Amino acid sequence: MQEAFEKLKGMDIFSLKSYTVQTGFLDISGIWVMFNEIFVNFPFFLLNLIVGFFSLMIRILENVRLYDTYKQYVFNGAQSIWRGFTGATSGVAQSSLVFLILLCLAFYLFYQFLISKGNFSQRLLHVLLVLFLGFGWFGTVAGTSGGLYLLNTVDNVASTTIHHISNVSVSYGKNQSLKIGSSVADSYIAETSYKAYLFVNTGQENGKYKDRQTGEKKPFDDSKVLGSLDRSGKFKVVSNDTRKTYLDDIGNDADSDKEHNRWVSAIPDYIPVKFFYILFKIVEAIVIAIPIVLIQLLNVLAQALVLIMILLFPIALLVSFIPKMQDILFGIFKVMFGGLAFPAIVLVRSIS
Repeated sequence: MQEAFEKLKGMDIFSLKSYTVQTGFLDISGIWVMFNEIFVNFPFFLLNLIVGFFSLMIRILENVRLYDTYKQYVFNGAQSIWRGFTGATSGVAQSSLVFLILLCLAFYLFYQFLISKGNFSQRLLHVLLVLFLGFGWFGTVAGTSGGLYLLNTVDNVASTTIHHISNVSVSYGKNQSLKIGSSVADSYIAETSYKAYLFVNTGQENGKYKDRQTGEKKPFDDSKVLGSLDRSGKFKVVSNDTRKTYLDDIGNDADSDKEHNRWVSAIPDYIPVKFFYILFKIVEAIVIAIPIVLIQLLNVLAQALVLIMILLFPIALLVSFIPKMQDILFGIFKVMFGGLAFPAIVLVRSIS
């Protein structure tokens, strides 16, 4: 379907429909054209409406990068909170809350050292680890933003993973797959409206029709029906005269069995088939879109949680000084790193 992605760029989705040409007796042929508009192109319009709505939502959600946009602001806010606790831009002021907590911890550790039966080293290690994370996370070690560096590393790894597997097809049903290209929205349109357009005009989803005169399979020329990309990469819509000439050449004279592509001829043969195919495609479009939208919403939620955890990190550090509360700090680490890796994890699980 890579060719479909190229054709979809800049193309009006509502130009994807069933094209017919009048053939033979014009009065009777006009009736079949009208029936095709009512029973095929009107359902196709509904399909395009549904696909257009979901593709727009998918396109918006896949471009939402809360972490990239707000990470520095949130990190700076968390850093200000931490410096408020320490009372200094580096180190710990004697009149600060952190200094008071550390003083209490010193007496607590001394007490544990006197009466401990083996837990002293574990608790000392916990306190040292929290101190290391606190001062290292907010860039007080060697003047670096340690926390943001770690988060960006995880985010870059996840982005690289997605990039390398971006051309893998994701199965969503029996013998059905959705190719993840540079844009999930384009892939979604290609698998729904574009495939439906190919089928109602050729009888096959591969875009090839059986020539009634030669018996050979020939490609349905999109460049003469929809248009093509120019050298600058912009989609140039084909003229009505060019489209009409092409369709007349392959679909006319169906009443005398001289047409090449019967699927574009104004005859009643395939109208029921096209009608039911479009109905099934509408259901498929909804079935495909819902999990994609839900996953993308979860991705946005995961990014929001990462930002919240970054902001709450200094508070979690203080709480983690309390014995038996160290799990809070590591829980926040799991949320932050897991939230950034969420898109890559979902994509890997989808193709496995």
